[in-house]
Amino acid sequence: SLFGRRCYLWIMTPLIVSRNSTTTTTNANGITANSRAVSTTTSHSSSVTTNSSRSNNGPSIFVIRHGDRWDYNNPDWANSDTSRKGDSPLSDLGHVQALETGVFLDSILSKEGILDADAITLLCSPFLRCIQTANEILRQFRHGREKVKIKLEHSVWEMDGHDGVNHRHIRKDISQERFLYFPRIDTSHAPLFIPNLPESKEESLTRFQRVMEAIHQTYYNDCRPNNNPQVLIIVTHAAACIGIVKAATGKELHEITPAGPCSIYRLQKKTTEIDGSNNRHYWDIDPYWRIPEGLNGHMQHITNAGQVTIPWNNYGPRCPITKRSKYTGPPRSEIEGRFPHAQPEYTDST
Repeated sequence: SLFGRRCYLWIMTPLIVSRNSTTTTTNANGITANSRAVSTTTSHSSSVTTNSSRSNNGPSIFVIRHGDRWDYNNPDWANSDTSRKGDSPLSDLGHVQALETGVFLDSILSKEGILDADAITLLCSPFLRCIQTANEILRQFRHGREKVKIKLEHSVWEMDGHDGVNHRHIRKDISQERFLYFPRIDTSHAPLFIPNLPESKEESLTRFQRVMEAIHQTYYNDCRPNNNPQVLIIVTHAAACIGIVKAATGKELHEITPAGPCSIYRLQKKTTEIDGSNNRHYWDIDPYWRIPEGLNGHMQHITNAGQVTIPWNNYGPRCPITKRSKYTGPPRSEIEGRFPHAQPEYTDST
């Protein structure tokens, strides 16, 4: 059938479909990674315009970092007698930031006429700070959108930097425990996949590529378009924000604004015509240098970003002396004005 042919072309025809086209590069910061944007090809049906990501022309993914962390403000907490040292809650400031993010996101959805909770899916890292951020965001939603459920998604959890120690209590069935305190959690949701640990930075970039491929198969499959959400919200961590944007768009790391507390990245599905009968769908994001207030690490909705939850795009190798990872984001001269409170950890080359 024609319907079956659409699915077959998407999966099996590399000359038409660029979804799995891959190039391996090593950038100036020493990171070797696959530069591969997730895109699809479908039979031509209607034209789709490609205006700014602030317009509502197609499905959108909002990738959001959690708010300010309690342990960064209270280092004694991490040294306390707890088995969950990597699972810090939000600080008081973090709750305020999440509230402001919810108000801001709700205004976007209202402006674009997305009023049905069924049109919105929210995936959330199972770490406590992300759940608190997601819950506070949903508390600010109106017009029925507050009925959106929180789906705990292990595949977008924190990048491992401690040999899996910070993740050891995050069981596959942790949603049952978290539900007792956060009733918005959907306990029926099964994670897209459970990442392997331990995990290097390079392996995390590969994981986020896999995340986007799984999201596309599950939520944006052209073979079942009626099930596709208009808006997908992902509440996650700094490294995941950068990695997911890179995986979805194929952008280089230096094209992605560092992720501060409650930073927002909007990915919008756009279309370009290949020939008279096929379209190529792809994810795009506002270029930070062209749209300063665009949704590429947007933080202008935050009144106070704090001083300790540092904006992060540091996928470079770790210095053996300082123990800090090399900065891989845009040039400092082009973005430092966006961070009036805490600056990213730049390196000598920036």
